[in-house]
Amino acid sequence: MARDKRGAKADSVLKTLRSTLKICLHDGDEKAEYEGYSGNKFVFASNKARPRIVDQDNMILVQADGCPYAGYYVNAVIDIWAQDNKFGKRINASLSGI
Repeated sequence: MARDKRGAKADSVLKTLRSTLKICLHDGDEKAEYEGYSGNKFVFASNKARPRIVDQDNMILVQADGCPYAGYYVNAVIDIWAQDNKFGKRINASLSGI
């Protein structure tokens, strides 16, 4: 995505974004104090609206079901997109579904 948008400047732009933590993919060693992060990668993705959440039978779960909760292992659908506007340059991820 960075190469499509920035061409030859992509590597330097990505290096800058990584050094200032303005990219959605992070090194788990940044959160070594939390179990399971060390030696892994993690994606920070969010959405202002509640994403569609379904169980293994494709039944929609509502907030009252109590799932998922922090630490829950899920299959997630995320959209990765480049931001380049008056608010700055970043590579973001939006959570679309679980």
